[in-house]
Amino acid sequence: MHWNELNKKLADLSEKQVYDLLQDERANGRRAFIMTRLHQRYNILRVLREREELLKDAYTYRSPKTGR
Repeated sequence: MHWNELNKKLADLSEKQVYDLLQDERANGRRAFIMTRLHQRYNILRVLREREELLKDAYTYRSPKTGR
């Protein structure tokens, strides 16, 4: 896949799809720029998932005095 094609599709791919593309690029393409971009996108998706998991049982602190 060329950079222009990848860049157009990247926003619509799932975490697993991005991870699979990254692993494929590591094994076959080894293009540093592509691997860097895939890794950046993978990390964004991973962090969003982990944060959602972390905060699913959290509550928001509200001050009894201000209600904020």
